[in-house]
This record gives sequence, structure tokens and C-alpha cells, in this order.
Amino acid sequence: MIESQPARRRIQTTPRELRGQLTILALVLWSVATVNTTTPGLRLRSGQIKGADFLHFYALAHIGSTDAGGFADWEHVRQAQLRAVPESTDHIYPPVYGPQVAVALAPLARFDYTTALLLWTVLSTGLYFAAFAVALKDAPVVRQYSSLALIGAVGFPPLWFLLQHGQLSAVALGIVVAAAVLLRRGRVGLTGALLGLLIYKPPLFAPMLAIVVLGGSWTAAAAMVLSGLVELAATAAWVGIDGLRRYLELLLQLPGMAAMMAARPYQMHSLRAFWMLLVPNATAASFLYAITAATAVVVAAYAWRYTRDSRLRMSALLLGAALASPHLYVYDLVILAPVWIWLTDWFLREPLPATFGRVLYVGYVATLMGAFAQIVPVQVSVICFGYLLLSIPYRQAELLESDRLRTWKATGSIAGFRQRLDGAQ
Repeated sequence: MIESQPARRRIQTTPRELRGQLTILALVLWSVATVNTTTPGLRLRSGQIKGADFLHFYALAHIGSTDAGGFADWEHVRQAQLRAVPESTDHIYPPVYGPQVAVALAPLARFDYTTALLLWTVLSTGLYFAAFAVALKDAPVVRQYSSLALIGAVGFPPLWFLLQHGQLSAVALGIVVAAAVLLRRGRVGLTGALLGLLIYKPPLFAPMLAIVVLGGSWTAAAAMVLSGLVELAATAAWVGIDGLRRYLELLLQLPGMAAMMAARPYQMHSLRAFWMLLVPNATAASFLYAITAATAVVVAAYAWRYTRDSRLRMSALLLGAALASPHLYVYDLVILAPVWIWLTDWFLREPLPATFGRVLYVGYVATLMGAFAQIVPVQVSVICFGYLLLSIPYRQAELLESDRLRTWKATGSIAGFRQRLDGAQ
């Protein structure tokens, strides 16, 4: 996306041009958000309650502060929502979150809805930019353009969706970036323990665990499972064994609620949504999703096992999980913010093809194209994610082979290399 050296320029976008494009995008997005939110009451200009999904989390906060055991009762959650925000009669949310979410959010119940939403927005924004700063430290070339990277972070479309919906995705982002730091230091077990905290969001936890297991990181996998179980067990003090049983029942019911949870597939950015939009037949779409999601998990696992660079390993893990996740809305894609930093840095450091840079460029804005998928049923973002995921092990192997060839040349072993070629022919 950015030229690090004039001699290596591969796509016709200068830092100055990119700065202008990103600045315009950020100004447009946040101007639209400002106009939509600056209304006197609790309603946005678009008609939704401000914070949208935060309304559900605010109801869970009230349940967590009084009777956390009611987290799985549809009517109980609904009544808590209406007591907290009586104007929200037209907003209905199925109970899909576990007791740990209700307990963790309980402190927000001390505040009125508007104040709680403001506090959560500030906290989410702080987590996002803290994660950005940490990820940038591991990107030496991109760090040379830190102001440009900051503009890109401000205008990152999933952040725009996240803050308007009041979702929990910034927590997941903080977890994966902290895990990346530990992986960089070789603390594989602690990396897994941190990733295990994502059990509060099973659609992300499950594919990540599958990738780590298939990648042969048994220590990380065991730590993930143990950490997730500890997280659940810690809530037993509030909900008891019966509450944990209800949570298990809730998890078993989630597949049956898949259609309800995918009411807006054009705002979802995983292989499941890709095939739902593209293939009218539900059975065929499910089959294609299963095959391609399994492929994404295997490719990510291969990269996790054989790639030496920890940043690329985490990028593969996050891309693979995003693609394979059965339920991933656009705001959840903030977990890919560090991926864009690390892969852009890789693009600038190594002789990767110009196509890689173009896909990074298109993939950055592709999540804004979701609405167009209602007209042309192709989710461009998923194609970009798939290309980037496949590129990690493929280009790594290609670069490694190039390094070996240079080593052979430097040590006078080129003759032996030619002999191997002659023998192969």
C-alpha cells in the first residue's frame, strides 16, 4: 500500500495520495456518524436506539447486578431491557451470551443508559487505540509512517460500525493483541491462556481452537481450554451449577437460532455469509460453507505450525477464524486491525507481488461494500481475506526457497543446485 523505497514501487499509490484518501474516508464516515447520533433523545436519525446492540448488553448488566442466573431466559432479558429503556419496545435480542458477560458488565448498571453507553464507547475506543499502538511496535516499516497509520486506524470501517453499535468486539481485539505480544516472546502457553478468554464469543473461540489444535500447538490448545473453563467456573459463584447448565443448553440451541442471527447476511463477513448470499439453495450453501471453512482452518493451521514470524502466525489465526466463523458481523472485524498493520509491513519488507498490496487496499474498505451485496451477491471482503490467508504460507515458502537459493549462491553451492535441476529434468 505504501512505497518504502522508490526502486521497489509496485503499485501507483504514494504515501501522500494514500494519506489524502484515508483522510477523506475517515472524515466522511465520522461526519455521517456525527449527524446520525446528534439527536436530542435516545433515537438516532436512522430510527434505532442509540448504541443499538449496547441496549442488549445494558439489559445483561442489570441482570448481572441483580440475578445473573436470568441471563439465558428470553423473557427475563426482555423485561430487563424494557425496564432499563422503556422506549426500546421495537428492539428484540435473543439471549446468546453467557453468564460471564452479564457479570462482567454489571458495574454499568449503576449508570443511566446514556452515561453507560458513553463510558462503554470511551472504553472501547481506548482499547482499540491501545491495541493499535502495541501492534504498530511490531511493524518497523509501517511505524515510519505512524501518522499515516493512525489515520488508517481512525478510518478503519469496522471501528466505525463497532462504536455505533456499542458491541463488545474491542475486548476481543485487546485479547488477541496481548496474545500476539506473548507469542512474539515465545510464551506459547500464556498465548493460549489469553485466547481461551474468547470463550465468551464461541463463534471466534471454536475456529481458533481448531486452528491451534491442527497446528500442533498442544500446549496452547490445552491452555485455551483450561482458561475458557476457568472463565466459566468463575461465574459459578453468581449463577451456580444450574446457571452453567443453562449456559450449556443455550450453546446447544445456538445452531437452531442461526437463521435469526443471520438476518442481515450482507453485514456478515465470513464464508457462511458469502455462500448464503451467493447460493440460493440453503443446503448447498451450508455444504460449501463447511468445505471452505474447513479449508480455511487447515490453511491457517499450516501457517500457524510452519511460519516462523509470530506476526504472520497471528495474522493467519485471525484471518482463518474470521473466515470460518459461523456468525461474524462487520463490527467483529476490528480484530483484523492489527492484521492489516502486520501484513502491510510484510508487504513493504519483502518482494511480494503488487496484487498483495492491492488486495490489502481493497480489503481495507471492502467491509463498507456489504450493502451492495444485496444487489450483487458477492461479499468482496471474504475474497480478500481468503487471498491474504492463502498468501501467508504460500509466499513464506516462496521467500524461504529464495533465501536458500541466495545462500547456495553465496556459498558456491549453485553447481549442486543446478545438478538437482538437471536430475529433476
